[in-house]
Amino acid sequence: MLHQRPVIARQGMLPIAVVLFLASMLHYFYGWWASLGVWIVAAALIFIFRDPRRQVPPSPLGIVAPIDGKVVSIDQERDPYLDREAIRIKMRGSRWGVFSIRSVIEGKVNDQWFGVLPNAADQSLYGKKDIPPFAQWTQSDEGDDIVTTLSPKLVSKGMRCEVNSGERIGQGKRCSFIPFGADAETFIPPNSRIEVKPGDKIQAGTCIIATLVR
Repeated sequence: MLHQRPVIARQGMLPIAVVLFLASMLHYFYGWWASLGVWIVAAALIFIFRDPRRQVPPSPLGIVAPIDGKVVSIDQERDPYLDREAIRIKMRGSRWGVFSIRSVIEGKVNDQWFGVLPNAADQSLYGKKDIPPFAQWTQSDEGDDIVTTLSPKLVSKGMRCEVNSGERIGQGKRCSFIPFGADAETFIPPNSRIEVKPGDKIQAGTCIIATLVR
């Protein structure tokens, strides 16, 4: 399914419009050289906030990558959010990739955590300063639980997901935007079939990193 949405992230539309207007005015009144620096800023903003459409693979059981980047590691770990055995796939975000974040599966967003772990969680996986600023628990219609964490590379203040707890989200749907990228983890059922290996490059919404096994 091809998601029909603007090719510029919503968060960037206003600043890009303002800078383009300023560049146009400077160019009109003072010429090309006077406006060159502002045109360069506009081009940089368009690059940062670009959000090309992605072709989601026709695989209902597939878990797609949430970010553009590279697979760092794949390990059996204790999921500190749902207190269960799980496979943790760690991913490093690309500094030059698209910075949109996409949902790994279709389902219901059961809960979200902002820089904290659940009260009864096993906190041995993270140090106090290492807890990801954002985590989201999505459950498929068949009851498969996936937790995705995000750790922005620069500023995490004000980070939010466009889908609230209790709402549904589609596989590969854009659910957030983090300027300059983020690292991510997914905690998936331990019987899932892994489709990637450390070092593989991934693309958000199009690359299947694992497949749920019924």
